[in-house]
Amino acid sequence: MSSNNGRFNTGFGINQLVNQVREDPNLTPEEKEYTFTGLKSENEVQVYSEVAGLMRRLLNHPEFDLQDVRDPNGNRLQPNEYKGETITGVRGRLPVGTLKVRESSRSTSNPAAIITWKSGQNETSNPEDIEDHDASEELEADDD
Repeated sequence: MSSNNGRFNTGFGINQLVNQVREDPNLTPEEKEYTFTGLKSENEVQVYSEVAGLMRRLLNHPEFDLQDVRDPNGNRLQPNEYKGETITGVRGRLPVGTLKVRESSRSTSNPAAIITWKSGQNETSNPEDIEDHDASEELEADDD
């Protein structure tokens, strides 16, 4: 996948992917991680997140190259394996040039704020407008 314009090459658009994002109910807040990993020799950093707001912002970022998603069972799904399941983690790449460490702290410590959101960025709603609930609500509904 060379760009996020293909949107994971599954036939699912950005809105559909964003709407499937939930936090894993089997993980405590201390276990829900996000990482940015890079090598000096590369022009991109590897990004992984299990935090719903951050996942939504990454999916909405025009330069985020989505590599795989995590399902509620902890499986990482490749583009050809994804069939519309709940997404509890995303992994992909961002150009190093999109990252910046500020001189002073932001006014919020919300992890989602790491990725800038511009109103009107695209057709999707602001990722912060979607409640960060976990997938347990849906899993419980499936048990009925």
